[in-house]
Amino acid sequence: MMRLYATRTSRPRSRNKFGKRTVAAFLMAAIIWPVLTFAALAADRVALLIGNGNFDTPALSLANPINDVIDLETALSALGFQVSVLRDGTRSQMLTKLAQFSADAKGAEVAMFFFAGHGVQYTGENYLIGREFSVANTRTLLSSSVTLTEIRKALERARPKTGLIFVDACRDAPFDIAEIEQTGLARTSGGAGLMFVYSTDPGNVAFDGSGRNSVFTSALLDHIDTPNLDVRLLIGRVRQQVVMKTAGKQVPWVEEALLSELALSKAGAASGLNDPVVADMQRWQVVVRDGSFEAVQGYLAAYPNGTYADIAQSILSYGDGSAAKPASQTSLEIVGDNPDTAVAALKMLGFVPTKMSKETLGKAELGAAFERYQSTASATGDVSFETMIDDATRLSMMLASTTAQRMRTDLVALNGVERTLIIAEDALSDFETIAAGNDDYLAELTQARRDVAAIKDARDTVLGRLDGSRDYYRSLLDQSVLFVPEDATLALLNLSGGTRGALNVNQRAMADTGQFLKHVHSSRISEVGSMSWLTDFLPKQKE
Repeated sequence: MMRLYATRTSRPRSRNKFGKRTVAAFLMAAIIWPVLTFAALAADRVALLIGNGNFDTPALSLANPINDVIDLETALSALGFQVSVLRDGTRSQMLTKLAQFSADAKGAEVAMFFFAGHGVQYTGENYLIGREFSVANTRTLLSSSVTLTEIRKALERARPKTGLIFVDACRDAPFDIAEIEQTGLARTSGGAGLMFVYSTDPGNVAFDGSGRNSVFTSALLDHIDTPNLDVRLLIGRVRQQVVMKTAGKQVPWVEEALLSELALSKAGAASGLNDPVVADMQRWQVVVRDGSFEAVQGYLAAYPNGTYADIAQSILSYGDGSAAKPASQTSLEIVGDNPDTAVAALKMLGFVPTKMSKETLGKAELGAAFERYQSTASATGDVSFETMIDDATRLSMMLASTTAQRMRTDLVALNGVERTLIIAEDALSDFETIAAGNDDYLAELTQARRDVAAIKDARDTVLGRLDGSRDYYRSLLDQSVLFVPEDATLALLNLSGGTRGALNVNQRAMADTGQFLKHVHSSRISEVGSMSWLTDFLPKQKE
């Protein structure tokens, strides 16, 4: 290298375009530019991970939090995050890291905060406990913990496009403070663009798990790098896995006000897109969003024997609304007295676009939609508001039953595929150890890897189906609580003559429908964010 450099500089000066200083500057720029470019890209995704597992009081120590943040740091770094980690931090150290995180997150595409350790609620506030906590009283708790409000405000100051706050806490703490009567963490909400993800629902405790990671973090690590998966669906898969692993004893809780979709992993192709059941479900989701008879007709043309074909036919039995009756002042007054209920029911029946609200619709338009329903209802003359509610309720029951059957089937399938995958991966690991450096086994080893990949593809397909059915069932619940009467019964499915849409349903469908009505009732009285109903779809455990 020295001779090459000397030879180049020994040429006449007029032929040398770059002097020593210029060459050095050029080489320095070549080194620094990729670093600066990477830093600029990394700053679009920032994360702060805090794991408090080793406390000054040994009895408080936890096995998993440090492993959780170590493994999550590896996963997030691979996804392009600029990751900062604090292990076994005090309140002061946590606040220092939080301030730096807030500064780093300004204008970021996504900023993610993750905490693993002890957490408790007191007077409506959530406290994430620092390492120095030792004396079980509220004064020590307040002086050695960071509040979730402080974390939320740090993100609100930074104003990233998307802010994610994960709290894998609310483990059953081995201490007792007299003033604290409730276990678990309290519900917290934030501003637009924020998502709060708790490892379990309010007032309940979370499990540490028997392996390297907690049950919640293990599920998060399993799905966080799924290509092109929106973060809402990602958390749905995490929650689904936690519910299955804990037999419904732990149900992660979500509060979100996200303004756009976000995929943490953008590499590769989305999974499950070629599966006919997934495509069927995606097409039906288009129908739901559109809310028009034309969309229903388009679905039937594409999927005459599809999952929702019978229900689509039932919707079309109401006609296309082209022969509306003259305006009725009475009907306008009826829907005007019950606008929320009327909008939700008419959306379910397809007479109001799903994207419209009572504010954007207006009283006159709502009345006109109700009259279109009246003009296409049964010829018996019974076209009252109550009849519309019955029709909408029956349709939601039918949709829920169909979706529930798909969800239950796929949860059983997922359970079996995952058991098979564990066995196959263990066998492959053993085979790779035995065959290491031996080309005689190369063909068999290659085939074994393909077999494991095929099982993973099958799992991804089932997960894709569950994403659709799980979220659609939840949307049915969210809409149905607005109009389904509290005294609704299965008798609505067996009505004949008075209204259209009645179906002959089997015993399993009747059971699913009855379960849906119970879910509607529990959703009406529970906090938004709960998906405890998911536990009712778990595969039955063998004795």
